[in-house]
Amino acid sequence: MLIHLSLCLGCSASGLPAGAILVEAESFERCEWHIVDKPEASGALWAQGNQPDWICETQVQLPAGEYSTWVRCADNGHYPNHYHFRVTLNQQEYWAGTSEPLSRRVVWERLGTVTGGPVTIRLDQADSWTSACDALMFVPDPLYRPGGPPDLDLLGVESALGRRSGRVDVEFEGPTAADGECWVGLRGERGFEWLCRATPAEAGAAGPGRLRYRVSVETPALRFVPPGTYALTLEWGEHQWIGREEGDQQVAEVELGPTLTPRPAQARVRTARGEPELLVNGRPLFPFAFLGVHRGRYGEFGEQGCHLYSVPCGLGNLEEGVFDPTEPDSCAQDVLRQDALALILFRVQLEPPEAWLTAHPTERVVFDDGSVGPQSFASRRWLDRITGDLRRFVEHVRGSSYADRVIGLHLCTGYTAEWQSWGLWDNLRGDFSPAFARYFRHWLRERYGTDAALAAAWGQPGLTFGSARAPERSRRDNPTGLLWDPVQDRQILDFYEAYAQAAADAIEETCAAVKEASEGQLLAGVFYGYPPQYGELSAESQHLGLHQVLKSPHVDFLCAPAMYTDRGPGGVSAFMSLTDSIRLHGKLWLNESDIRTHLQDNEIGRCADWDQTQGVLKREYAAVRCRGAGQWWFDMSDGWFASPEIHSVFGEMNRLGQSAALARPRRYPEPEIAAVLSLRSALRAGAGPYGGFWFRSLTLQVPALDRIGAPSELYLVEDRPDLSSARLVLFLNAFDLTTEEREWIEGLKSEGRVLVFVYAAGIGEVSGPGVLRESTSAMESLIGQDLAPAGRGPMRVELTGDPLCEGLRYEEPVFGMAATSYGLEGEYPERLAGPEAERVLGRFADGVPALTLRDMGSWVSVYNGSPGLPPGILRNLARLAGAHIYSDTDDALYAGRGVIALHARTAGPKAIQLPRQLRVRELLDGDGRERTTDRIEFDASAFETRVFEVDVP
Repeated sequence: MLIHLSLCLGCSASGLPAGAILVEAESFERCEWHIVDKPEASGALWAQGNQPDWICETQVQLPAGEYSTWVRCADNGHYPNHYHFRVTLNQQEYWAGTSEPLSRRVVWERLGTVTGGPVTIRLDQADSWTSACDALMFVPDPLYRPGGPPDLDLLGVESALGRRSGRVDVEFEGPTAADGECWVGLRGERGFEWLCRATPAEAGAAGPGRLRYRVSVETPALRFVPPGTYALTLEWGEHQWIGREEGDQQVAEVELGPTLTPRPAQARVRTARGEPELLVNGRPLFPFAFLGVHRGRYGEFGEQGCHLYSVPCGLGNLEEGVFDPTEPDSCAQDVLRQDALALILFRVQLEPPEAWLTAHPTERVVFDDGSVGPQSFASRRWLDRITGDLRRFVEHVRGSSYADRVIGLHLCTGYTAEWQSWGLWDNLRGDFSPAFARYFRHWLRERYGTDAALAAAWGQPGLTFGSARAPERSRRDNPTGLLWDPVQDRQILDFYEAYAQAAADAIEETCAAVKEASEGQLLAGVFYGYPPQYGELSAESQHLGLHQVLKSPHVDFLCAPAMYTDRGPGGVSAFMSLTDSIRLHGKLWLNESDIRTHLQDNEIGRCADWDQTQGVLKREYAAVRCRGAGQWWFDMSDGWFASPEIHSVFGEMNRLGQSAALARPRRYPEPEIAAVLSLRSALRAGAGPYGGFWFRSLTLQVPALDRIGAPSELYLVEDRPDLSSARLVLFLNAFDLTTEEREWIEGLKSEGRVLVFVYAAGIGEVSGPGVLRESTSAMESLIGQDLAPAGRGPMRVELTGDPLCEGLRYEEPVFGMAATSYGLEGEYPERLAGPEAERVLGRFADGVPALTLRDMGSWVSVYNGSPGLPPGILRNLARLAGAHIYSDTDDALYAGRGVIALHARTAGPKAIQLPRQLRVRELLDGDGRERTTDRIEFDASAFETRVFEVDVP
């Protein structure tokens, strides 16, 4: 569509010269970009795209003559080096979106000159941050500018920019009616290295309709800007400088000399009063951070006094043995340009370059369908390569101008960077690579010693270490029962154990490289240890090497996204790992809070409005504080947290958390409920048709603990923790136990505790590595009840009229947990029935006892034959055991380390009954006044969170 105009949006009031032609982007004959309503666009529409191969194309016929070509596009200097796209005019290529103005978002940019006749226009190579084109304009007048003639005349510049703080003064003439945002900046090849808002001050008359202006700004020490020559720029609204090209805002040239190398930061995690704490340069720091896919958002976090950042960064290792500092330098400077006080935790990917993978095909993971992925975690060549890359990276960072701002490395690889087995969520299974075969065979040799012993263990006569391999997927997907058989399925159990150890070994070795290269002064940590989230996929995930990782002196922290189960408004804030065992080993847990606020459209737990958003943000924060963890807020797009209300809440959260970190409050109130998980037993979980059992027993059961109405802890059975303060202990999957673990459980059978055992707890007797036998008597001895095989049948449990089943409040089922029933739908094999003679709390649909209780005198045994106990039952069992219940409304409740919080699932009156008279002060809301009470009462809206600080008077 061709339009001959006399006036154009964004152009001068005097109109366009005769013959000007405007081509609207939305009118292109071929347009693969999205057409979007935009009031600021000419015609109120423009085209936008974010894929380089999307094409917009059309052809116009221009009258004879020469034409200056202008394009109107969206651009934004706050995010340098983005929003660009390519414009091709009759084979001549130009780039639009390169002026990056600071004071306005939609700009006219000049491309070049074309000759009259047919002109083919093509738009492509859109930037991933979204490029937008409003229109193109062809103008016969070569001197014409859409914004009007230049009107600023530079008079003088005094600049003291450098490695120390200084000052910039700029004097110039301009029109009396000048207005708009004014920015002073320092620009180099990578974009702006420093920016500052300024206010032009009138400095006297300068002629008819003109004034003299002065801009004066204080400048910081530019200690992180690389040496080189830079343009000092001044931009004021849509005004342009006389004698300059459109978009040229340079007023002076600045030369910066060599940077200074500061003393590197010292960061470590230490245990104080039984709690891991982060120390930076010897001072406790509350781990409250921000991670943005787009780095331009970091400054918003810093403005709230929050200076800790997770920063994705490449290793600079495209060529083997050669380090390129461009990536870390650029990443650090992007953040430090926005916040000079930033503390950086580099998030680095450990995959080798594609060229290395091509050159070393035997080191790539091989999937069950024969396809290949990135490196195998078991690859010795990869580990040698990547640990060398890490050492070079650390050495460079420690000798850089920002050495005092970097506190550690977060080492990432595997599916979604989380050390998950490659292909896990793409329905692919590994690892059939030569690299893993070498590792597995060495592992088997260490375990069995001789070919004969291996062949006997696997039941495969003639098997040798040289012929042993990973089990085929068809075997792994088709267990004969809920548990793999310790004899018939020994190959599978050995494989899963070695599979997990390969990941744990790689984690230890890469973290050790960071610690050694930094002389122990940088943090090292990983995403790892997600059995509660994986459920039936735990053994396939390679995450069951958690205990080995926890024992490693080289690992400082572990982390994961917030658990996805029941995470939306009205839900819970559960963690993916065994955070209390992590604490026991002196490691820090960091929660990746990728909360879907109302400012985005991702539907995983999305909040509909600001009220829901603040309820979920406060719930996440309360869970972190109560569990002695840290967190970073992850903006996975651009602007999930970009509102003044959210920024204000973040600032207050950080202030409160830092105050608590310095005060080191004790763990009061102490949890009296514990859940215990066995990594060894998780290896035996048969998935395939029986995966639902493990999904309910772990992935649904763990978050349900947050609804009991009393705080709980989550441990590994392998740690045999001190549970002397626990009244209720839930054994999630304690099937295979060592003698020491059995003795530890026997020690808990006292003081009236209630112990809950799920399914075949204790059936496996472990007498050494790989030495396991099943014993029904051992199971019954551990549980304290006589169990009987119930054959194949339904595993849905209906609760009885027992008093312990009263007072359950779910108005509707949540993940299959309802007020009067729970467990699995459909039929399952190998059911185990509780004794009819005991107190029966629940029955399978065919009447077989499924949930039974036996009073043992000094303790109470509860047997549960189907996974996923509702919170209400657990609450009543906790009361029976003598645990204090704070709330009985099935709302999410968190308590610990001086904080108590409730997140309302439903609207209405709420009450938190305290265990004694306590000093109480509301956080993040309220008037800040303190009172002493043993009961907190309030009316809550649905999905509202109330957070309180408590202490003993």
